[in-house]
Amino acid sequence: MVRAHVPAAGIVLLAAACLDPTAERTTRDLEEIGRADLGEIQARIEPGVAESIDRDALRVRFRANAPQVTLRFDSTASAERKVSVELVNVFDDLQTDPPLALQRTGEKRLAFEVLVPASGQRQLTVARPDEAEARPFRFAWVGDVQGGLERFAQVRERINADPTVEFVLFAGDDTNSGQPDQIRDFLAAAEALAVPWYTVIGNHEAMGDEAFFQRAVGRINVAFDYRGTRFVLVDSASGTLDPRVHQRMADWLGDTGPGLRIVAMHLPPFDYEGLRDGGFNSRTEGAKVMSRLSSGGADLLLSGHLHTLRFSSMADVPTVVSGCGGVGFGMRLDGSDLHYLAIDVDPGREALTIGLVEVR
Repeated sequence: MVRAHVPAAGIVLLAAACLDPTAERTTRDLEEIGRADLGEIQARIEPGVAESIDRDALRVRFRANAPQVTLRFDSTASAERKVSVELVNVFDDLQTDPPLALQRTGEKRLAFEVLVPASGQRQLTVARPDEAEARPFRFAWVGDVQGGLERFAQVRERINADPTVEFVLFAGDDTNSGQPDQIRDFLAAAEALAVPWYTVIGNHEAMGDEAFFQRAVGRINVAFDYRGTRFVLVDSASGTLDPRVHQRMADWLGDTGPGLRIVAMHLPPFDYEGLRDGGFNSRTEGAKVMSRLSSGGADLLLSGHLHTLRFSSMADVPTVVSGCGGVGFGMRLDGSDLHYLAIDVDPGREALTIGLVEVR
């Protein structure tokens, strides 16, 4: 019998390599993203990114990854403290509750100060004044950019020329291989949009520095309500959903709230054309997701990944795959190349109208 000696360090490395990346991303989402350490004060945003700019001076920068966010400050200081806040990727007409004096410091940027009581907590909500009103609006869905920033610049120009677009959702695969320099380049390109933007994570980000991506854009599993419509964004980048995300998605769809419900994820549960095997790893799980969306009253499922444009329906849920927002190659099954979707939402009529905007 041959006996092999494996160093303990090797066992640790092997165990680390076997960790489920989907579970790691979900844990990071829940336990790390959106928190900043300012010493005696802990600053949090839900949902978004929190970054300590100057710990000693109590300066923090938040990046919103939803139209409405909640900020919280927990203090262990023996006296009241003043925290200087910069909030980016936001609408210009935001208000705080309770009210604070806000200063616009640039496009989609606001600054203000928050007094945090000694050994206490301060919490405030930041939202548009009429955000809770159920009224018609338009948002844009941009499929896979995948490093094609010159082509995406053409898409961005068209979106910026449309004053009716209120925000942009990206389908994931925003980068080629998820490396930090690529993520920074994408962030710079997306920041040139005239409106706030949010994104799901794609498999190309998951194959790179996914932690850097999450710390740059915020939570990748998130739900928010906007003008009478619920949006649910989930991480399907590895061809599966973490069990905790399955449960959260069910909760987000199942609770009482706005009538219209739009779900977004990068990989669709199924490759509707069957050409790239580009759906979930398990058809059983894909069917489970579609059943959950159907029972939860989802009105639309948006996906990317497949570099084409396809409209379909599964389990009575309308589905759209749109994946040509910059990537340099596509299947062009419908003859469409570079494009984005302009989606008009009318909560009062419970109607969705999807417009194809081809960029030539």
